[in-house]
Amino acid sequence: MALLGAGGSILAAAPAMAAPVASTAEGRFISGSALGLNLDDILTVTPADAVNTGGAADTDVHPLDVTALNAVNVNLGGGLNLLGNNGILTLGAVNQYAAANADGSSVAASGAVTNTGGIGVGGQDGVPQSNATLDLSGLIGTDLAGALANAQLEVGAVSATAAQAAGPDGAQTGDYGIAGLDLSLTSPALGATVTDLRTTLGTLQPTVDNLENLLAVLGPLVEVDGIPNLVTVLDSATGEVTSADGSITANLQTGAITVDVAAVLTNAGLDINNLPANTELLPYITDALTTQLLPAVTTALQGVVTQLTASLQGLSVTVLGVPVPVGQVLPIVNPVLAQVVAPINQVVAGLGATVVTPLAEALTTVVSLQANVQETSADGVFTQRALRVALLPAAGTAVVNLASAAVGPNAGPLAVPTITALDPDNGPVAGGTVVTVTGTGFTDDATVSVDGSDPIEADSVSDDG
Repeated sequence: MALLGAGGSILAAAPAMAAPVASTAEGRFISGSALGLNLDDILTVTPADAVNTGGAADTDVHPLDVTALNAVNVNLGGGLNLLGNNGILTLGAVNQYAAANADGSSVAASGAVTNTGGIGVGGQDGVPQSNATLDLSGLIGTDLAGALANAQLEVGAVSATAAQAAGPDGAQTGDYGIAGLDLSLTSPALGATVTDLRTTLGTLQPTVDNLENLLAVLGPLVEVDGIPNLVTVLDSATGEVTSADGSITANLQTGAITVDVAAVLTNAGLDINNLPANTELLPYITDALTTQLLPAVTTALQGVVTQLTASLQGLSVTVLGVPVPVGQVLPIVNPVLAQVVAPINQVVAGLGATVVTPLAEALTTVVSLQANVQETSADGVFTQRALRVALLPAAGTAVVNLASAAVGPNAGPLAVPTITALDPDNGPVAGGTVVTVTGTGFTDDATVSVDGSDPIEADSVSDDG
């Protein structure tokens, strides 16, 4: 029920009720929090936003100005910013889309999406690259410096879409895409382990070189060929190694490691673009450090043992030009060989405790990753996110959502307002008569026209519509 008052206003005796929304949608590429503050408030990023209250379809396409966004300083403390100068996060070009319809359906999208809301291939056919880089190095505390350094996350084109079907409370669904996810880091412990081993083998080289003198007991004019250079053999085996499944590469001399997260997931029987909702990725990554990186490093160092064993036990030893039987050579060579391989075997035995476990624990302290994030709020808003990155998760330093799309709550097709009575139903041409308009389906934005006049806004509408 509404009242038309003097001067052409509509009055009511009861409080106004908010107009129902047939459908709503929002595409927002970046969201989250920094030091407990909502990034939406800090960054003032304009999303693609569509709201339909029963009229024509509302569509909004809003590419994000990442140049300006990347320049915004979001202080995380300790001289670090989330974005801007000395920033952790750098974004590529992205798109945002939202559409809301009177039938209660709506669609939202962000990231590598087209101007019609479909997921595209980043960097092709006009679809923005929608990539991101997170330099995590500044988050690594001094207590972790021996285990982890120079950590960087490269995120390929990411996208998210959300949709709600037509009708009241239509089904809500979401989809996402992550073109690639690579984690690059350095294990100082790994690099130091190989460097120390290199030094140790260097000090053992004179012992190996002395075999020529030790073998002189076999006869006059002994000649020995094939004595290996221990450091050279180590260096040849400790350059870049690759895990058996191809998901991790590592340079054992520098400690540089690259993890292809998509490949890690594939090895676990998963598809990075078809994960269960709210999948935590770090457990798969840290598990791969143990099941893939550790065996790869172990195999490389055991290869050094194998090569040195073959070289020393296969020395060419002659007396007056006549080969000396191996059975006479090995008792002299084997004690030296044992000295050489002992430090290598000791390193291999301790790799898990000294390199891999500290690395996994440090990584878990610095970052957490969650893919295919799906959330439904208490009031019915469904949000699909491609990737959530938490920085120093235990401290709650920052949470960054990359590629989000939200729909709902959608009421569906709205009731058409009807008028059942006017009281009074006439008045003077000059106006000024208070008129009570009785009917159904009125909202607080309802208007009334009298004899073709301009719409007159209601002062209020009763809470029963």
